[in-house]
Amino acid sequence: MIKQNDLNRDYFEWLCDLVCQGRYSKNRVRYSELLKALSEKEFFYFVPMDENRKEDGINLRYRFENETGLTACPELLSCTVFEMMAALSLRCEEDMLDRSNAASLIFWDMIESLGLLDMEDGYFDQIAFNRIISILLRRDYEPSGKGGLFTIRKKGKDMRLAEIWYQLCWYLNERSY
Repeated sequence: MIKQNDLNRDYFEWLCDLVCQGRYSKNRVRYSELLKALSEKEFFYFVPMDENRKEDGINLRYRFENETGLTACPELLSCTVFEMMAALSLRCEEDMLDRSNAASLIFWDMIESLGLLDMEDGYFDQIAFNRIISILLRRDYEPSGKGGLFTIRKKGKDMRLAEIWYQLCWYLNERSY
């Protein structure tokens, strides 16, 4: 019989594999503290349509179950920030971009936009992390999105007011993936 801690570990490892593939595979080792911290923060939202991001994150558990035959973290009642970000990255890769490994690119671009790229293992700062995630969840980042999931150059759009899906679309319009 598999213990619940092993399931949590297996699910966490599976999520890491989703976002740390290809050239980012070394990030899995270098950022294990950051990824773990993201998996311990609950995702909540103010913009009503961002409920879809929460549901996508929760649906990753069913995908995990289908792919592995294991049950994913039944004690998790809500979506974590890590699940939301991984699900958004994966949805972008599968539904919008015709490119493998795009989920990793999008995920790590979000990490950079949040200002978390310097938080490698050994340099992880829990207090700074909590502040950054609080800014994200309260939408206290800059209108350009800097400090949030996506930063755009185009003026006239306030990322703080837009649902995450639109933020992603505006961001992709400025990038060439």
